Amino acid sequence: MFETTRLFSDAYMREEEGGLTFVYRGGMVSYVEALRGGSLHALDWNGAGFSPHSTTIPAIPQVRLGDYADRSFAFNLVVDGQRLHSHWRCDGFDVEERGSGIVTTLKLVHGVRPVEVLVKTQLDGTSVLTRWLEITNAGERDAAVSEISVMSGALGTTPRWRNHLRADSALWRLGYMEDHRWGYEGDFRWHDVRSGGQYITSRYGRERYRHPMFLLENRATGETFIGQFGYSGGYKFDFDLDDCGDSAHLCFAAGVAGYAPLRVLAPGETTVTPAMHIGMVYGGLDPAVNEMNRHIRHSVMTFGRGDVRIAPMETGIGPEMDMGTKEILSQIDAAAARGSDVFFLDASWYCPPDKTENDWLYYVGDWFPETERYDMTMAEIRDYCKGKGLKFGLWMEPERLGRDSRILKEHPEYCTYGYDDQIKGGVGGGGGMLDVSREDAAAWIEGQLIKFVDHYGLDMLRIDYNVGNWCSRAYVPRGEYMENSEYRYYENWYRILDTLRRTYPNLILENCASGGGRTDLGMLARVSHTWATDWQLAPRSFMITNGMTMCMPPEYLDRLAGGQNNHTVAEFDFQTRQLLFGRPSVGLLNPDLICCANPLQKDRATHIIELYNNVVRPMHATGSRVYHHTPDLGGNDPQGTGILELTSSDGGSAILGVFRLSDPDEAQTTVLFRGLDISKRYRLTMDNSGASAVISGYKLMNKGVTVNLPGALSSELLIAVEED
Repeated sequence: MFETTRLFSDAYMREEEGGLTFVYRGGMVSYVEALRGGSLHALDWNGAGFSPHSTTIPAIPQVRLGDYADRSFAFNLVVDGQRLHSHWRCDGFDVEERGSGIVTTLKLVHGVRPVEVLVKTQLDGTSVLTRWLEITNAGERDAAVSEISVMSGALGTTPRWRNHLRADSALWRLGYMEDHRWGYEGDFRWHDVRSGGQYITSRYGRERYRHPMFLLENRATGETFIGQFGYSGGYKFDFDLDDCGDSAHLCFAAGVAGYAPLRVLAPGETTVTPAMHIGMVYGGLDPAVNEMNRHIRHSVMTFGRGDVRIAPMETGIGPEMDMGTKEILSQIDAAAARGSDVFFLDASWYCPPDKTENDWLYYVGDWFPETERYDMTMAEIRDYCKGKGLKFGLWMEPERLGRDSRILKEHPEYCTYGYDDQIKGGVGGGGGMLDVSREDAAAWIEGQLIKFVDHYGLDMLRIDYNVGNWCSRAYVPRGEYMENSEYRYYENWYRILDTLRRTYPNLILENCASGGGRTDLGMLARVSHTWATDWQLAPRSFMITNGMTMCMPPEYLDRLAGGQNNHTVAEFDFQTRQLLFGRPSVGLLNPDLICCANPLQKDRATHIIELYNNVVRPMHATGSRVYHHTPDLGGNDPQGTGILELTSSDGGSAILGVFRLSDPDEAQTTVLFRGLDISKRYRLTMDNSGASAVISGYKLMNKGVTVNLPGALSSELLIAVEED
């Protein structure tokens, strides 16, 4: 397959008969919108590098406005109960260079309502574009925004589609994370798109574990769309398929979901919507995932590397055990000896000395305790850690107040209240969730974060979020309206994180939202990496690794071994090998903390860490690629065999993991590498035996390697390194 690292993007406006046409080109993708009769329509996508609007050939849009005008609007907006689809006029189209790409601004002014919209599009040279809206109330009274689809319209038309498929085949299939619960992150499934369409939506309450992404594959043409919505609150993807005629037409909408009104705008006030990231490629799931990863690396997750090597390995000790001074120092020593880069203390470090580790949730919010918990001060622990060559970090949950915290007693007004005027958001023993939609609460959290990093001299900050999302149920009076506070909540929360980023550009900032929550690109654009899950029990642990590597580049995805759920119910290598397909965090692998030392366990853990530092980490440094040989495992406690591959950007090295799941099928599996170079020769090492041989890339990719794994929850790792 031909590949290039070259980035290309441009955009232009054409005046044509009937109105204005806007063409956006990034990588090999061309996307076309048109302003016709006061409405902005999405008309066409092309993934082969062609602009459908040539200077010499008249354009023939894939979607004809006469038949599908009501489904082709490029965005949806409802203000004060009125759907603003028509009566827009263009007041300018600007193109601004930004980095190696561009950002375009289409200014639309409404002819009836006093509303202005800036349609913003970022093109970074990849085949993925980013779209958001900036909505301004240009009137003299408050305006209530009740519905926002940031991007919508036609995805394409497939003529004579029935001629290309078997009678029982659906034209489009849709892939997404099916389960929304904690511990089921990454539950990717394929579904046929039904005639009439279907939708994916988040749920209100605490369920924030379904990553807001989708994949759409056209079985007739090979076109594959990939989309991600950068928002931590409620979202909705809506797909409208009309395949009853000779041609099949697919439209979509992506936007904010929640009780209305989502946002009340004061006169002259502007809100910036979450961003939709969408691209199109040919070739199916993995080419789409790797192109989205290229976009994320280039334009989204650009924060937090500092002077730490790419994808640093972390070691932490948390509330699953009582953290005494002796144990902390022992863990620091072990982390340094294993080759970690960062050591952090998890929840409970701030508890009063007379409390146990199980009381950690009751004192959340008291980040500057009156009496230190340990025999050493936190400054002394930090200095000991740094003396071992490690970065130092602490856990914090800024959006919650524990039931016994001083802050809850001092500022109960900061909390979220329900319809019954009772404090909401406490988990496992009470307390409250801070209402970040309040400016005073938001200012307090921002001040606490700045003070926290300065006071403890932190290199790394681990931000957790264990509360229910009660803000979606809390309505706040705003002038003549009762506003759903969730949208404003995340406006303020993102602003707080942006301030933290600007203040500490080298801070390692980890998203750990109850272990696997809030992994959307709205959150990830503001952190250095994210926690994939707290769930460590096999075989589901592999399903999570498999699915979550479809959502973001692996170097930003933190995988844990030896933590909350431990790894004692599966073979040791089965769990630890999964670390190689992300960025590792290792906890409780120092045997002195559990029982007498087991030198074999220590040797095997050291081996995995060496593989990460010597083989995987160089891949991450240049942009690794991921290949999902078994993308849909068919259930959240999967059976059979899972296969995952990681390669360097130049195809010079690769690791391929074969994981027998529960109820294994055939003992033998033949695997074909996908990301190597057929013209190169590789030293292939089988990790279980250590046996190696030099084999051509052509043979590895076309003949394959046979792996024998007869038992459940066993694994093999194939390591291919280019031979000089």
